[in-house]
Amino acid sequence: MGGDRYTPITEGTTYEDIILRPDKSIPEDDGLDPFCKQKGINVGYAFSLKYTINKKRTSQHFILEYLQMRTFQGQTFNLETHKIVDKFTSLTFPNIAYRVEF
Repeated sequence: MGGDRYTPITEGTTYEDIILRPDKSIPEDDGLDPFCKQKGINVGYAFSLKYTINKKRTSQHFILEYLQMRTFQGQTFNLETHKIVDKFTSLTFPNIAYRVEF
């Protein structure tokens, strides 16, 4: 299915184009279709380790999980290099759980 749709920053946008605008926003191209580009799919991996102790009337579970994802956030204008760059975010979710079942 792919990711969310977004409107790309117009090639040739300069620092002066942005700084001279009252709200410091990135100017949009009137000829460009809005939301014509699509973000990539989220890439990641998950690792899970589970230890179970079974007894006559209960079960105990010790769970260790780790999830790592890299997502595309969109495009930004880098003020140092004066170029349009893609912005990515890396998310990490560690989880430790203990569960008792009766």
